[in-house]
Amino acid sequence: MQEPGSQRTNFPFDADLTDYLLITLTDIQTLESFVLSSKFVYHVFQARRISVLRTVISNHLGPVLPQAVRLLKVMVDIESYWQGWLAPLPLSKLPKESDFSLNDISLTPREARMLVVNHDVVQELESLYSWRKKDLRSESSQLTQQESERFQQGMYRVWFLCAMYGQSAPANRVTKSRSRRSAKTLEKLGRMHAQCLQSFTRSQLEPVLETWRFLRTLANWVSNAEFLTHEDFRSLGGYLVWSGPATTLRAFRGNMSLVDRKVLLSMSASYNQFHDVFTSNQPRNLLGSGILESPFGVNSDAFICQKCNVRGFGGIWSESNWSYLRGILPPSRIYDLIELPWWNTYMDAHSLENICRSVPYPQFIRELFALQSTYKPGRWLCTDCLKTFIGDNIEEWCGSQGYPERVEQ
Repeated sequence: MQEPGSQRTNFPFDADLTDYLLITLTDIQTLESFVLSSKFVYHVFQARRISVLRTVISNHLGPVLPQAVRLLKVMVDIESYWQGWLAPLPLSKLPKESDFSLNDISLTPREARMLVVNHDVVQELESLYSWRKKDLRSESSQLTQQESERFQQGMYRVWFLCAMYGQSAPANRVTKSRSRRSAKTLEKLGRMHAQCLQSFTRSQLEPVLETWRFLRTLANWVSNAEFLTHEDFRSLGGYLVWSGPATTLRAFRGNMSLVDRKVLLSMSASYNQFHDVFTSNQPRNLLGSGILESPFGVNSDAFICQKCNVRGFGGIWSESNWSYLRGILPPSRIYDLIELPWWNTYMDAHSLENICRSVPYPQFIRELFALQSTYKPGRWLCTDCLKTFIGDNIEEWCGSQGYPERVEQ
């Protein structure tokens, strides 16, 4: 059947077949390119926009569509789910995941693009989770389909809690003139946050808590890597998680543009309470992460220190994860590895920190390995052996970078 205004002009298919081609696409970018490729395709899309958009988004997001759309509705119009700035609406009046089956969804192109942007964040976090928790050798996700679904559902639900009760909540934008009632508002906010968290079943709650813990780990990594010696940023980890997965991921990637220092210093009661709600609602007798089918990821026997033969998973290093070392052994702590005779005559701690920050960590470790032939960079070293290796070779590395010894005045 021909759509009104969609007469074909040098296009080989009719409207129905074109519609079929549109709804088989798996991402919005391809859809936009196809729609703009022909006036005929554009007219077909405009006539059937709602059904095409929701089907393509469903193809793109898969089984996490309800969680993703629920988050979107709150992000787009948070004020609709709050009583002014005083308190969020009761749980019964918040959007439910069951409200967003495929046939119940109506999206604008802008909302579809927002869903894609959010999903990119969740997928990148999934890859990081897989890298840290399942297979240290690969920075792309190695999760099974079921593990991936559990991770993504958990992360979307954490993000929903951040959107409703975190930094973007109206109560956390209270002006000074309202500060007299902020303590009472904060208490009610925490209580309703806890109720929302408790509304998940046990099988839903475990992935939620696991993804929250993972976000907290990334946020603390950022704090250690960049601001360990800065007093003003000591609580940065709690602030980042309170701000949401997108802000946490951007900070982990080195982009701190979304960190508001004034909010960081003035809203500690809010983000500390946000953290406390999660920690106080963890069920007892957890048997695993709630995400991985095996609680130990891949076989830890695959990761053996070539120096001391210790077997491990979380604290062992090779080229595939040297970049993560920056938040475990940050530049501000390299001086701890130096023997004092050399340390007292070479340079001060701040100068050494700046030198170690001057190059990416993978390059830094690779150049240390290039100075000797005892260890092979493709093999694994445990944290203790790697610390010893860095301490033994840091002086020579500094010299190779053109940093002279400090001349005593």
